[in-house]
Amino acid sequence: MAREGEIQEFIGIRASQDNDWQGRAMAVLAAQKDRLFLFSPVCMGVGVCTYFGLRSEPSWILVLLPLFVLGAAVAALWSRRLNSLPFYFSFLFVMALFLVSGGVVLSKLRTDMAATPILKETIRFADVQGRVASIEFLEEGEGLRLILRDLVIEELEREDTPYSIRLKVRKADGVNPGDHISVLAELKPPSAPVAPGAFDFQRFAYFKQIGAFGFSYKDPVVIKPAEGTFSLWLEHLRQKVGARIIAAMPAREAGIANALMTGERAAISEQDNQEMRDSGIVHIISISGLHISMIAGVVFFTVRFLMALFPTFAVYHPIKKYAAVIALLVTVLYMFMVGGTVPTVRSVIMTGIILLAIMLDRIPLSLRVVAIAAMLIIVLAPDAVMGASFQMSFMAVMGLVAFYEATRNYWVDIYRNSGWFKRGLIYLTGVCITTVIASIATAPFSIYHFQQFANYGLLGNLLAVPLTSFIVMPAILLAYVLMPFGLEGPVLWVAGQGLSGMLWVSHTVSHLPHAVWNPPAWPMSALAAFALAGILTCLLQVWGKVVAAVPLLWGLIFILITPSPDILVSDSGKLMAVRTTDDHVYVSSRRSDKFVAEAWVRLLGHGMEKPEVFREGPFLCDEFGCRYETGGRKVSFVFHAGGQADDCEWADIIVADDPVRLKDCKSSIVIDRFDLWREGAHAVWSDDLRVQSVADVRGQRPWTISNAR
Repeated sequence: MAREGEIQEFIGIRASQDNDWQGRAMAVLAAQKDRLFLFSPVCMGVGVCTYFGLRSEPSWILVLLPLFVLGAAVAALWSRRLNSLPFYFSFLFVMALFLVSGGVVLSKLRTDMAATPILKETIRFADVQGRVASIEFLEEGEGLRLILRDLVIEELEREDTPYSIRLKVRKADGVNPGDHISVLAELKPPSAPVAPGAFDFQRFAYFKQIGAFGFSYKDPVVIKPAEGTFSLWLEHLRQKVGARIIAAMPAREAGIANALMTGERAAISEQDNQEMRDSGIVHIISISGLHISMIAGVVFFTVRFLMALFPTFAVYHPIKKYAAVIALLVTVLYMFMVGGTVPTVRSVIMTGIILLAIMLDRIPLSLRVVAIAAMLIIVLAPDAVMGASFQMSFMAVMGLVAFYEATRNYWVDIYRNSGWFKRGLIYLTGVCITTVIASIATAPFSIYHFQQFANYGLLGNLLAVPLTSFIVMPAILLAYVLMPFGLEGPVLWVAGQGLSGMLWVSHTVSHLPHAVWNPPAWPMSALAAFALAGILTCLLQVWGKVVAAVPLLWGLIFILITPSPDILVSDSGKLMAVRTTDDHVYVSSRRSDKFVAEAWVRLLGHGMEKPEVFREGPFLCDEFGCRYETGGRKVSFVFHAGGQADDCEWADIIVADDPVRLKDCKSSIVIDRFDLWREGAHAVWSDDLRVQSVADVRGQRPWTISNAR
């Protein structure tokens, strides 16, 4: 039976102890008291997901009314929350709903603030003038990418001109950040999802305030030199650092060093990117907790050591706090240098709170730090919650902090009584445990967003992380210090050797047998269930963790009962794909919509395989189209209007890249050019004759470009 003191500690009142079951239940609830704050960002995140899951844009009245009503209810229950258990749990429930509503309001506010015109149709020959906001070097031979702002596009009225556009150019000799340039280019709207439920690039571009993408026909011409601003100076600094890196290293190593020192990852070849993904070490080139903690740790301990060399100063001054202040300043400067991506900002916030705790003589690492960092990012950029970066970084950090918070005393005792050799073994053990926990925590998100899991991630990290920790990052930090004096060459060479070793690790591990598991895309319901299971496991105390088994089971059930589509059709109507009963993937063409075909193959669980074409598979094809039978269903892919009449008599499912104008078509499902034009890409499940379009999933939102409007 729970003790009266435990119940009083939980809600501040005397609780009933009529039966043993109720007492034990209350004891479990009492153990969660100190964890309630940790669920605040979870509730706000639910509100964000609710907003982005809506199929139409809510009005401000509809968004604000629940917030005000729930706020009033919270205020009314505040003074009564300790009077009785019903009042206390009512207060918690209403507070949770208030935070959910707050997440919706923040998302609506962010959407309105990010609003910018989006190009609706392709402009083949656009006369563009604009200011170069950033220059991103692509891999060797691929040219550059420019972000242009302050735009004047001759073919568009001012109110229809996007805030910024992204252009790919072959050469940009003499072009610097801040220059106003003129260029002849082709501009296209942001791409729609390649399949229902797939990554929404239009939403991504909307919140980046990029209204069009394209390429230049000719080299850009500078019409006005740059004017000095802080952002311009910072971009110039990135370009100079990048040039120094390229001069000191081979191209492959320079691309990764550039990502670590300036945040520009475009110069990394697709092969290297893929090998790092397949070996489970791609997180090393994404500026996150690993890099920020290394930078902060090296600066903190170096500065503290140097101050300790002067005994008089060390005795009369809090050198530990001084070192924390300097480490915080350096990490903030590093964040500006590499750009404010979600993992970087999250890591800087968490590191800043940890260093602040050191300054205030508090315990520096806890789940409260993670919760505060999550809440700050949700307030500043709620749209980040929908991205893989936010989800994977926070789930990994939450899992790691929860584990090491629970085992802190054990590790401290072992480390305190160990020699150098044993401490080295402890470090390697820590790398293994960290990798396992992070891999388990992020696996559902990796499978959902990228349809892959690195089976040898533990081996890859065990070999690559020490190279990064002891060679690459210290050398990079020292290179920053030496660059103003032109002495960075030898240090960058050392960093290059470490990066060469890392590339060797990624290549070797990624080519091991069965290095990657490529399951089909999971449904959103499964991801939500697994995320909830992970959150409950990390945040609840004692027997409360058992509750996590329920959503974990739900997630597994959702995966088992949700089949992959059998047919996919692109929004252009130029590409169709079929997943056969023997789990092979066939496409109608290898030349049309190549990017879409690659994305479909991944979504269907075939990784980077190259699909076969219809004529090479179990299809009957002629000049009018192709026919296929599966599970008793007859499917016809019509490439010419002349074949529509016969196929309407024969097929259960018709997919046509021309309009189907026959009024008496007997087919159960007909998808024609008009359907694709209005609703985007389609997916079909042949067993139950079910069809779903991109428009069915995402509806009409400010970032959607739809012909159905």
